[in-house]
Amino acid sequence: MNQIQSLLNDCLIRTKHVEHAAIIKLKDNSVWESTVGFNLQPQNALILSSAFFKNLLQVRREGLYFQEKQYKCVRADAYSIYLKNENRGLIAVKTDSYILVATYSEGMYPSVCVEAIEKLGRTISEIKKTESSNNLNLIKLMKTGLLENHGWKFVLKHIQASNTISIILQYSKSIVKALKEKDNPQHVNPTSAA
Repeated sequence: MNQIQSLLNDCLIRTKHVEHAAIIKLKDNSVWESTVGFNLQPQNALILSSAFFKNLLQVRREGLYFQEKQYKCVRADAYSIYLKNENRGLIAVKTDSYILVATYSEGMYPSVCVEAIEKLGRTISEIKKTESSNNLNLIKLMKTGLLENHGWKFVLKHIQASNTISIILQYSKSIVKALKEKDNPQHVNPTSAA
């Protein structure tokens, strides 16, 4: 599993309310990556891109034919499209560089799917807005190994100041692990024990 698939799995699939996910690059409307079992064809990537840039009103009125199913539009604006087909659904979120796609199926909560993909979209958008000079400092720190000694707050602070998604991907697992350790400490400080 590559880093992008890991990001999709960590942020979306692990919620248990996203069945499949993918990232489409807006630059060339190509599928950058998708989760295992989600075969997003190039023509479907183009359909979603066109939905945002050319056919938004039509999508609102008529829905969208996607992967051999007709979906009814629940919501469509410049940044997100929510579609439903019986007990299944498709959520697409547009950032400056990508379209994030998530599906849910029967038994999954659409609201959790929406929240997860919208949050990932906002995170990617915020990161892309910052200056690239911060990347050089973070890359230097990564090479020294000092990040491990400074804890998760330090890593998050610099990742939020970064505009490279690869840095998020590289540290997503260690951040999740650090956050879990923070919430569930393995040891007790002897001076704080009563």
